[in-house]
Amino acid sequence: MALKQGFIFLCCVLTARAAVLVGKHHINYFYDSFVEDFGRPVEIRFGREVTFKNCTKSDDVTVESLDINPCSEEPCIFHKGSTVSVTVVFTPLEEVKSGELSVDAIAFGHRLPMVKKENICEGHGVTCPLEKGKKQTFTINQKVERYYPPLPIEVEAYVENDDRKILCIRFKAVIKN
Repeated sequence: MALKQGFIFLCCVLTARAAVLVGKHHINYFYDSFVEDFGRPVEIRFGREVTFKNCTKSDDVTVESLDINPCSEEPCIFHKGSTVSVTVVFTPLEEVKSGELSVDAIAFGHRLPMVKKENICEGHGVTCPLEKGKKQTFTINQKVERYYPPLPIEVEAYVENDDRKILCIRFKAVIKN
């Protein structure tokens, strides 16, 4: 029994390593093979699930989780020059035909735009329109620019549609050299 558990653990580690090497979107092949061979699904996470605040003012969305990679502790430490991957799992409670993504760093009451008005339907892992009631996994890959000041921040990532925030999350981070 211990040998079988060790083998399953090794398969999960190798699958995660392979997914990092070939890209997260190719994980489905490995995942499907694993489920087919062992008969039960496993969850493979990339990064750390972090504490967040749902700052959406309406009941348009249910946010299930926020994963950040790399992040080994909270608040997450973002090093200048690195790329941070933020993955949000959410369910829209109405159909979303399109939207614009913005990401701001908030420090001492001031906003520093990090991402300004990107189309959510291109390059973020979702296909528009987003169906009502269907779980979505949305990814933001953001370079931590060298000119960002090293300080504690609150990050606000939001999606707007017709000047209305349909998805908004906030989490704490620290920018370091």
